[in-house]
Amino acid sequence: MGGELQLENPFDQTETCLTMGEGPQLKTKIAGIHFKASLAYRDLIDHWLDHLKRAGMFFRDVAFRDRIIVSGKEIEGYFYALPQDQTLLNRLEHVRDWLLRRIAIFSKHERQEDWVLEEAGLLDKSDYKNIFDKLQQEKQFSDATFDDYDREELLLRKIVMNRHLKRLRRQVKELDFVNTQKVYSEIFYQKYSVDAVPKEWGAICRATRMRFEEGDCPWEDAVPYLYMKEKIQGRKGNRDIRHLIIDEAQDYSPAQLAFLKAAFPRCQMTILGDVNQAIYAQSLGEDTMLSEHLYDSNDVQKLTLLRSYRSTKEIMNFARAIVPMGEVIEPFDRSGRLPEWIDTHKQSEKTEVILNKIDDFKQNGHETIALIGKTMKECREVYDLLQHRTNVKLITQETYQFDKGFIIIPIYLAKGIEFDAAIIYDASASNYSHESERTLFYTACTRAMHELVLLSSGAASPFLDTVPSERYTRMQL
Repeated sequence: MGGELQLENPFDQTETCLTMGEGPQLKTKIAGIHFKASLAYRDLIDHWLDHLKRAGMFFRDVAFRDRIIVSGKEIEGYFYALPQDQTLLNRLEHVRDWLLRRIAIFSKHERQEDWVLEEAGLLDKSDYKNIFDKLQQEKQFSDATFDDYDREELLLRKIVMNRHLKRLRRQVKELDFVNTQKVYSEIFYQKYSVDAVPKEWGAICRATRMRFEEGDCPWEDAVPYLYMKEKIQGRKGNRDIRHLIIDEAQDYSPAQLAFLKAAFPRCQMTILGDVNQAIYAQSLGEDTMLSEHLYDSNDVQKLTLLRSYRSTKEIMNFARAIVPMGEVIEPFDRSGRLPEWIDTHKQSEKTEVILNKIDDFKQNGHETIALIGKTMKECREVYDLLQHRTNVKLITQETYQFDKGFIIIPIYLAKGIEFDAAIIYDASASNYSHESERTLFYTACTRAMHELVLLSSGAASPFLDTVPSERYTRMQL
């Protein structure tokens, strides 16, 4: 019985999407993410599920110690011999019961093998005591019986086989003999009408097939894959949860919303999000969980929160000029320093500016200080430059705890977190220029509560062109 797919880390996916630059490869990637995050893709999966009633199911071999008990092909034949008017789940339950019977027959024959008795000799004393007690209850080991030791050996053999087959039986009961990853990947070998798929579908299919053949599941396929798997294997939603709170909803897709509704069928939802902080490719220019048309207006109460409580008035006035309609955001009435925009030309200058700013921040009593990079690659490079000059920690996907002090962190991991002071490592046009990166840049700037510093080399990001000069101080080295 094979293992499940390894899901690719979403942050690596996002980094790739947002740093490749314009071009056919990026457009294909974004198109694939958008389509797989849409309800149209869910409908395509539903059509595929209907097709599976007639053909297309794949099954793993049920095997023990590299010996096939029932082959995947034999399971397929049994499955499709069942009446097609039954649901996929009902037919799979019939297959499950049939496989358990086949395993029981196999166990009965296999327990006669010598290796089983050899392992029986290694059982614990408690096992022997349990067997003795059972035989006593059955009135064995008495003067009137002759098969006492044969019965004991049989029970010992049964114990050994049951322990060896326990995991296999559990997997069969959970319907893991269905090769769902193969069933899902077959979607990308089918032909669909032009209206049903995006024009980049051919390239999307080739890229997805390659990833599945390598044993990976692209992040944008995670929810559709789970949706299809649960439709086939009949996972039940959690009906005990009555209220679900979803934060950062601007980065959740309609497909994810549909999946959560199915996972928690009896709950109400509180959905929180800020469209100006959308940073994942699936959120850019497409519907998100905040799209109002996804909900029945009679069942939804919408509250628009305009007041920002994280950053000082100066930082918020700076940041809200970066995004469209940002001026409607109301800064909290807490004053501080104007954001600083510092132009540097040499790496050595930038390094010294960072070290000096860290000292200033600490003298001002700031306990949490972050240098925010765009990608993990950029953050590692800065960390290599600074780790021998100051006490600093690099935050990665494996970091689960944030301590006080100076850290280096990519923006996609800083999302939802706040710092006393923050430094945007590279606010130049070479790093932030595509329109898809505007909300990413805004999110980076709004991580700072009290002090914000932006460093740039060469031409600055065009997003800064919309910020009035009186909202920041600028220094050129």
